Amino acid sequence: MKGFTLIEIIIYMAISTILCASIVSFSMLLLDSQSETTQSVQTEIAGTTLLRLLETDIRNNIQISGILDSTAGSLTDFTQIASHSGLLTTVSFSLDRREFTVSFLK
Repeated sequence: MKGFTLIEIIIYMAISTILCASIVSFSMLLLDSQSETTQSVQTEIAGTTLLRLLETDIRNNIQISGILDSTAGSLTDFTQIASHSGLLTTVSFSLDRREFTVSFLK
């Protein structure tokens, strides 16, 4: 007799099923990780860009209240304090549920 027995076929199918499930699980883990990394990088880029805009506007004494739109973040505080070493400007804002504070001495 040539061929496979029923037990050999069942064992082969069980091993194949476990192997396929492992590959699918690993692939899903990689896709989730890539999505989280992409979102983190986009938030970092948006924050860096916003900080550069704020720094430029504050150094040039331009009105900054309109920089942040409602979907990206919000300006939470803007203060200027005169001291003997110059004018200290502090800007606090939130972006993607994170709080940032930037201070400049002019």
